[in-house]
Amino acid sequence: MKKTIQAGLLAGLMVGGMSAAMADPDPEMLAFTCLGCHGPNGQSVGPATPTIAGMPRGAFILAMEGYRDNSLPGTVMDRHGGGYSDVEIRKMADFFAEQTYRPAQQDYDSALAARGGEVHEEHCAACHENNGAAYEEDLPRIAGQWIPYLEYTMIDYFRYERPIPRGKGGRLRDFAEERSRSQMAEDIRALAHFYGSQQDPALYE
Repeated sequence: MKKTIQAGLLAGLMVGGMSAAMADPDPEMLAFTCLGCHGPNGQSVGPATPTIAGMPRGAFILAMEGYRDNSLPGTVMDRHGGGYSDVEIRKMADFFAEQTYRPAQQDYDSALAARGGEVHEEHCAACHENNGAAYEEDLPRIAGQWIPYLEYTMIDYFRYERPIPRGKGGRLRDFAEERSRSQMAEDIRALAHFYGSQQDPALYE
């Protein structure tokens, strides 16, 4: 009987400990599942994957909630996002927001980047300040990301395959409606090269 009681107490302690751990998950442990694709501490080393190191907390939460409720499409994240609770998402958001953002070091076309700078100033700078490098709580940094990632993500937005951030729909739709399909493709490519050219680490301090 004594052994049975002891075993029961031990099991209760183990379950209680597991419940406490689940209620207060370790941010670094949760973030570890992201690093296989997004790179060390969220610093991407692959051109199709964004850097999430230094990602604003609010932007991270909005993205993860979008993947979880299937309002944000993804090739992988729509499957991964469904497995996280509100507490876990916020823990991960805290972890990545604290990491240092480093722009991708990559080749870019100077002429395209110059053209993209003009498009940015006319249509994008009001929200994406400091050439897209500004830290805004509900907007991810677009400057310094990989050019291929930027290009296909912007295409997704302008095809309305991605939900448009709150308050930004009018600007994006106006931009799209003013252009032919071929001009849209050219301007998106130019913008991608412009943002990809913003490689000075001082921009992100």
